[in-house]
Amino acid sequence: MRSSTGNIPLDPNYFRLRYLVAAQLLNLQASAENANRVRDREFRARIERALEAVGIGDPPAAGAGSDPKKLIERALHEARELEEEASLVIGHLGTLRRRAEASRLPRLLRRSQPSSADLKLEVFLAGTVQPCAMVLRAGALAYRREWAESDRIVDELSGRDAEELSYRVHYNLLCYRTVRSEADDLQALEAARQSQLAMQSLATTLRLCPVRRRRELLYWLEKDPTLEPLRESEAFKAQLKTYEFAVEEKEASSPPDGDEEEDED
Repeated sequence: MRSSTGNIPLDPNYFRLRYLVAAQLLNLQASAENANRVRDREFRARIERALEAVGIGDPPAAGAGSDPKKLIERALHEARELEEEASLVIGHLGTLRRRAEASRLPRLLRRSQPSSADLKLEVFLAGTVQPCAMVLRAGALAYRREWAESDRIVDELSGRDAEELSYRVHYNLLCYRTVRSEADDLQALEAARQSQLAMQSLATTLRLCPVRRRRELLYWLEKDPTLEPLRESEAFKAQLKTYEFAVEEKEASSPPDGDEEEDED
């Protein structure tokens, strides 16, 4: 099914794949900086599969891994397009929902009644996809050292109600704040503020993460190279230790085959 606005598929997997493309382009850029050719090829293969699946254009040209500038431009382009498409569909579905809510006709007689899948998609796009695309865009701008604009994007997101954003958004904000705190030209006071904001994002990420995703989240918090500077702090270690204990307690007290509701993340 396609929306009447922009002819964009109303399919969460389409948006997941588009996000994968933009995110992996940034990862590929980091790999290129480290001259890790094996990892370049792995990322390139994933990007090619995702691009082919969603049909949004050609993958980076062979050898693009050695040209970080081109990778960043492509990542920025993909993030912007994803953000725009998500915003269009959010607006489209929101209009349908508001019309249905305002209608006095019985449900069966309404001409434009959003389905339960449409309502879930609206929440998914507004709480996860669109804000995650914004952080990706900020990350690409940060690679170009356009800090004023990248900070503006992140500050705009940070001003939203934390409960309306997915834990994945807060994880991405955690990564951005960690990178920002390590910028060479940042004054000590601002670096300390960014580190404090990163710890706040960590706490929110831990609090909002669905139960079935907590073990995976712990893995990335312990292994993600972006967070290496933060892992040295005692506050970070303490939060992770407390959280890991809570996860183990929850797993021990939960039945092995629970009926936990599938979350759209």
